[in-house]
Amino acid sequence: MDKIHLALITLLLSTSSYALMCPNNFKQIDIGDTIEQVEAQCGKPTSQSTHEPEIAVPQQWTYNIEMKPNPINQTQTTLPIIITLDEKGIVTNITVNGSAVSKTTYCDPNGKIAINKKNTDKQIIAACGKPVFITKGEVPDDQKTKITKVTESVYSTGASVATLVFENGQLQKIN
Repeated sequence: MDKIHLALITLLLSTSSYALMCPNNFKQIDIGDTIEQVEAQCGKPTSQSTHEPEIAVPQQWTYNIEMKPNPINQTQTTLPIIITLDEKGIVTNITVNGSAVSKTTYCDPNGKIAINKKNTDKQIIAACGKPVFITKGEVPDDQKTKITKVTESVYSTGASVATLVFENGQLQKIN
């Protein structure tokens, strides 16, 4: 009985039991295979797209908020707001007209929605809209050599669709 259990465990844990199959046939492919190796096994994909992923870096967003005209001289002015975000898209600093503040309601014409430190980039866009200028920080040297190209190969076979994701020309996963 122990030999049967050992044989069963060995069979289940063997690398071939974790093999990936082409989405359109039963030929084996492996994580780390190149695009050429996968296409040799699976054939040409239905569609393929390649892009360079954007590496997250700190950013400064600039807004020029139009203020209500001054009732005395009817002068229309704009108020510069600079929002600094870290590489995760979290607000770390807010400057209004050159002065650092912890929060401001100037983006909302009614003055009810406040933006403050720790807000996310999505919350800032919801409150203030898209910035007039975006200044991006430098990509750190250790990030420059990571992923330079992502290729997604889509295989459609009737009702099923599978996307093979390659990073720098090597298969990483199947969605």
